[in-house]
Amino acid sequence: MRICSPFIATVYKSSLGILFWLGSVLSADDYSDESSGCVLPTSYYGIWHFLTDQGILSTMKISKTSIDIRGRCRKAQADRYLFVDIVEHNVECWRYMFFYQKHENVILFKESRCFYDSGDEPDSGDLTDALMFTLIRVGAKSEPCPVKVPFHFNYSSDFDSTRCFSHPSSRVDICSTNHRLAFTYEPCVDPSAFDTVGWKEEIECLASWTDDHMKKRQRFVARILNSGKSGNCCLICVSYYGPSTGARDTKNILDSHKVTNGQYSSVDHLNRGSMCKSFAHWLIHDHVDRNKSKIWQTLGNKADKLLYVFRREECTIYGPNSSSNVFSVSRCVVERLVDEMFAEFIVHETIGCESFYKCIRVYRRTDQIVQLFISVPSNAESYSNLCQNENFIDPHMNTLSLTQPQTTPCPFSRGLYQADVCGRQSAEMNFGCNDPNELSLNYQCKYGVPEKFVCIGMWNDMELSYLIAQRIDDGDSYCIIFPPSQKRNIFLQIGDTCDRPVNTEKNQSTLLSLNASFQTFCDQVVSNPIALSSVARNLDVGFVVFATVLIMRL
Repeated sequence: MRICSPFIATVYKSSLGILFWLGSVLSADDYSDESSGCVLPTSYYGIWHFLTDQGILSTMKISKTSIDIRGRCRKAQADRYLFVDIVEHNVECWRYMFFYQKHENVILFKESRCFYDSGDEPDSGDLTDALMFTLIRVGAKSEPCPVKVPFHFNYSSDFDSTRCFSHPSSRVDICSTNHRLAFTYEPCVDPSAFDTVGWKEEIECLASWTDDHMKKRQRFVARILNSGKSGNCCLICVSYYGPSTGARDTKNILDSHKVTNGQYSSVDHLNRGSMCKSFAHWLIHDHVDRNKSKIWQTLGNKADKLLYVFRREECTIYGPNSSSNVFSVSRCVVERLVDEMFAEFIVHETIGCESFYKCIRVYRRTDQIVQLFISVPSNAESYSNLCQNENFIDPHMNTLSLTQPQTTPCPFSRGLYQADVCGRQSAEMNFGCNDPNELSLNYQCKYGVPEKFVCIGMWNDMELSYLIAQRIDDGDSYCIIFPPSQKRNIFLQIGDTCDRPVNTEKNQSTLLSLNASFQTFCDQVVSNPIALSSVARNLDVGFVVFATVLIMRL
């Protein structure tokens, strides 16, 4: 948490009297005396931020029987505590304090005025009209932010309520981790308005709770991690309206995001916009067990593999070899077209705390294989034209297969195939001789560790067939491309993408080129397979042949 210069801020009192603040941390002397029989709850113990009635952010340390800036606890009844403190000229100050713990990181409290005669016990009824102060635990751990994003808002001046309208309107986006939000304050359109320069802030959510008497109003507090505007620092508190009980969770509206740095206060009209109903069910649920979620993976080697997990309204992409390293989060904004084999969505994607819109076309090739065709990203507020063909500039399609697929029969004639590699008949491809779902390769120029691959799905598109083969040992998957009309002389590409064949002399990612022709049936084969991946790692590709098998590296 950043330490900022102290300042005087306007004190705000909402319908619950909750104070919103932002400011610097001031040190306070520790004072503790455990001789009293009054004991405070253990959940109160610790150091807390709070805003004084002079508008300065300070700290309060609560221990077993005392509060450093309020003295010793002398009597307790429910949530009401009587404290005595020594003030100027050794005079005792007696006061009542009421505490309402809303979260392990948040306590609300009121306190009576100071009474200086111990013989005349202060009246706890004096708390009726007292301001409500808010304590936030110093060093609190973050938690998921409770609001749905993205949404838009306008903001106003704390001093004179001047409204700032912007175009595009200011917005709130979530970061890749759901513990953080990114606020973008756009400059005011009116040059006479109080602010004509925009800025960005990232916040980390610390606690959330619901008002006792108004269940639809909810609140959360957060720390500001960084801000593009000087003076914005430390802590904020946000109140918002959630959906009514039983209603679809389609919208959240914030009505008073207080940035109390003495300058700005966000106001209402924060609208999240319409969300799509869901990503396609065939992206989310297993086709056999609908209670089981699908996990998709990119093709290629394990070190570079990304994992995709689709949920109802979001898709999370995880980094290589990790289900906890979040690479990006995409939330479905518009559901444009969905059927059993094709879907088109507009998504709001966040990488870190940077976000943009994309159109994604999803082609369902089999129950276990999908391809994603992705448009160029856009930061435009209007994304109605994002799915037009001219926005799909990159011809590459991301091919995803399930991490735990069911095997299927390989589509080639079962038997042994030979290929022209290293200038001679030196490679053997074994299709289905050990198992109709398996394929392997015996490469005789250079040897590697024997490995086997299984076929997990095939489809046809534009006079070519596409087969996904997965290595048994580590689950790495490759795409095999071939003309479906060929019988015993096979034209193949094998790579970590399913992009259409290109000129191998111009494609620097080409690793293997060979001509495979049928030789013998399985009952005449004595198999000694050697890794397909070993071929990819060891082949020199400075040649061109009539028909090719290509293995391409990520």
